[in-house]
Amino acid sequence: MPLTPVQIKDKLTKALDVDKNVVDEKAVEEVITLLEASTITKEILEQTR
Repeated sequence: MPLTPVQIKDKLTKALDVDKNVVDEKAVEEVITLLEASTITKEILEQTR
């Protein structure tokens, strides 16, 4: 089952430290891959704010 946009955001947030530096490169790469393969509408994207 694919991840929801909120789950993708959470995965990315966990891969960054408090200064927004990457601490988990593999997770960031996975998020980028998920985003490239996803169709996301403006409305869905706004839910992740």
